Amino acid sequence: MKRNDLSATIDPTRRFLRRIAIVLVVFAVLAFGGTYWRTQSLIDGEALDNARSYVDLIVSVRSWNALQGEVWVFKDPEIETNRYLLQTGVSADAAKDAGRDPVTVIEREIPWLHREG
Repeated sequence: MKRNDLSATIDPTRRFLRRIAIVLVVFAVLAFGGTYWRTQSLIDGEALDNARSYVDLIVSVRSWNALQGEVWVFKDPEIETNRYLLQTGVSADAAKDAGRDPVTVIEREIPWLHREG
């Protein structure tokens, strides 16, 4: 008879502990899921901001090149100039234009391009 009395008190306790365990597991899953979702959205937002910044930079450099009427491309000394350009008389090896370093000119003039338009 003692066995029946003991099992009667254990069953409600086990049910209570199971319910507590289920609630804790659901809470943990929701907490980790929410943290994962928030982290993923922050990462995606940062990637989108970087992509927009790169597009803006590309548009700015292209606008600057269009205003200049020329394009400056970095070329290592060991790279040969295109023979077609040399035959047409294009000065493709100009490192500096009237004493101005093209990189410095771009760095200085592109911010002004943004301010003007």
